[in-house]
Amino acid sequence: MEAQINTARDHDSEPDWRDLLKRQPILWHSFELLAEWVGISANAALPGLEDRLTLPLLTRAPALLQANLLAHNAERSTLEWG
Repeated sequence: MEAQINTARDHDSEPDWRDLLKRQPILWHSFELLAEWVGISANAALPGLEDRLTLPLLTRAPALLQANLLAHNAERSTLEWG
């Protein structure tokens, strides 16, 4: 996914999200996708966008993390940063 996003940016355009997600629906489980869409919605000055898009995306991130931790029996593990 990162390569596809970078390729689109190299050509001064945004990725075709609809096409990309149709081809690779697993990307709905990507933190990178969530971060990208939060960034896009944060830069758009459209009424109601925060409630309809940004907040659900931000809510999805910890739920996705929890699901991944549970799926890998890692809910009591720690993440080392740095």
